[in-house]
Amino acid sequence: ATQGSPENPANNHPICTGRITGTHNGTLSNDDELFDLLKCKRIGQVDSEAIFALLEYGNMPVTDALELPQGRAAIAWLDADDKDNTIHLARMSGSPLAVGQTPNGSFVYASTMSILLASCEQAGVDLAWTQNVTEGNYFRITDGRLVTCEVFKPAAPSLRPRAYSTRSVVTTTTGKKNKRKGKAKRSPAR
Repeated sequence: ATQGSPENPANNHPICTGRITGTHNGTLSNDDELFDLLKCKRIGQVDSEAIFALLEYGNMPVTDALELPQGRAAIAWLDADDKDNTIHLARMSGSPLAVGQTPNGSFVYASTMSILLASCEQAGVDLAWTQNVTEGNYFRITDGRLVTCEVFKPAAPSLRPRAYSTRSVVTTTTGKKNKRKGKAKRSPAR
């Protein structure tokens, strides 16, 4: 969790908001403003919840909702209203997203190409093709087939740094975990 206590399940992935269940790689800077816009109750404290609340309660096309969050974001989600085997993927700005497909038609994704390739190799999964997704792309994949690809304009990342007051875990080169308390350092958005 970027913000909020990791002991609170509502702050950990997957994030469940109504019919939407999703994961988010990145950090948002305007999650409070998005909840104000939606006028809906926040369940956890994690910034990711705002993206999925937009998809659940925003009453707007998906690509319009994806243009509102500011910060870094690549997301994947399931919608309980989909009556088929559908997964949604989107790369907003900053955070990477890599996709691929097996020769048998399974669609796979990861945050980076190196993770995608290493994971598939470790699992013994062959890939027919792979691609790094460019910013501003939304995909709807059903039964392993790309059925929708739409382009949108992601919001410019916020230049306003955000201070987080969570405990962070840092893995050292020796593999030992060190707990830090207090404010986590964060570089300004680029």
